Amino acid sequence: MLQYLSPPLSVSPTAVKQVFDTFMESSFEGWLPNDANLDDRIGGAISQIAAQLNEAAADGATNIFRFLGANLHQVAPLEAEAATGLATWTATDTLGHTIPAGTVAVFKDGLGNRWGFELLAAATISPGQSSVTGCSMRAIQAGSGADGISGVAVELASPIAYIASVTMTTETSGGAEEESDAEYLARLRQKLELLTPAPILPEDFNKLLTEHSDVGRAYTMRGYSPTATLKPTATLAAASATITALSASTGIIVGSKCEGTGIPANTYVVEIISGTSVKLSNAVEAGKGGSGVTLTFTGLNEQSGCAASWITATNGEAISRPAYETEIQAILLAGVLWKLLTPVYVTVNVEATVVAWPGQNAEAIKAAVESAIAEYVNPERWGLPPTGQSAEFNNDVTVRVANAEAAILRIPGVHYVSSLKLNGSEANLIMSGGVVVLPKLGTKAVTVNLG
Repeated sequence: MLQYLSPPLSVSPTAVKQVFDTFMESSFEGWLPNDANLDDRIGGAISQIAAQLNEAAADGATNIFRFLGANLHQVAPLEAEAATGLATWTATDTLGHTIPAGTVAVFKDGLGNRWGFELLAAATISPGQSSVTGCSMRAIQAGSGADGISGVAVELASPIAYIASVTMTTETSGGAEEESDAEYLARLRQKLELLTPAPILPEDFNKLLTEHSDVGRAYTMRGYSPTATLKPTATLAAASATITALSASTGIIVGSKCEGTGIPANTYVVEIISGTSVKLSNAVEAGKGGSGVTLTFTGLNEQSGCAASWITATNGEAISRPAYETEIQAILLAGVLWKLLTPVYVTVNVEATVVAWPGQNAEAIKAAVESAIAEYVNPERWGLPPTGQSAEFNNDVTVRVANAEAAILRIPGVHYVSSLKLNGSEANLIMSGGVVVLPKLGTKAVTVNLG
């Protein structure tokens, strides 16, 4: 039988006082309890306090389990609920009246017990009418005893001259007793038996992985399989990076690898244009386009029972930990296929020409601009909002010119950015090479002019 801890503590002041008396008699020869003695009176006061402390300690096991269950496991004890019902309030005239919220009417149950019910909201009897119906009533005393009551109230707790009668038109219901300690313990145990250490949600995998001190961040994609393949037919435009007329696209995502006739090596999907059209990281080889071409896409989402996680070291760099994969696979639910992967790192070369306000120190501005650029493409913080402290990160494959420029413009003394290129282009850089991609700063060519 399930039981709470029951510390052997006396909660009776008399019993505690007896312990005090026994101690005093054995410690001081000839000492006897006497109300006239100060030490006896002090012993009585201490016994009262000690009994209260014992009572609190004895109840501690119950309270600890209730607190733990409610706050750590989200299994709150069931509180007592008051019965409710709908009533009709009838007046002695048709002048119109408003009955205040909280007005209490007393009803009797089948055994003759009296139950007070309060009016939950002010009820208005319109002029020319003698009653108002559908008024919500709630039992003053919570519990199931007030269920099943209907009929005419025997009285109002505070008589109102213009009220002739109050009739509970629906049987009251919804009352419930407070869950006892024994009932709650049994329900909590049943709930806890359903808990499993197996990760289910993406955040479960992320939490397990980042528990390791050498793992800085983690990202998990539910439904992704790095080995799943799809072979649809499509139309390839020669010397273009666009594929159209895909006969199937289920599971193709940004980062899926694409192979086939006319497709250069290491080509990946960088944009999903529509359900039947995607953009690739490389253009199709000249003269090898056309329709009805069969392609192979590897690394697909929407795969039942699959998931994958990517981790980085605490400094944002690559880290491979096969042991962590083995550790999690040992507790996976049956039928779940999960892989631990390393993000792909793409080198980002930045060229910037910055104009500072007159009188500024150009060298200091240059150093600050280089630092701002390095921080923007820092893999340790990539995918986090400016104030983000989470160990989980968002997968973002785009290095944006506007964001890099904004980082530079926050530097005191900078007037404007006259030019900014990412890997030789003034357009945003779409990183490719995999599903989860992180930037890594390459060269920094920063020029600062005063003007």
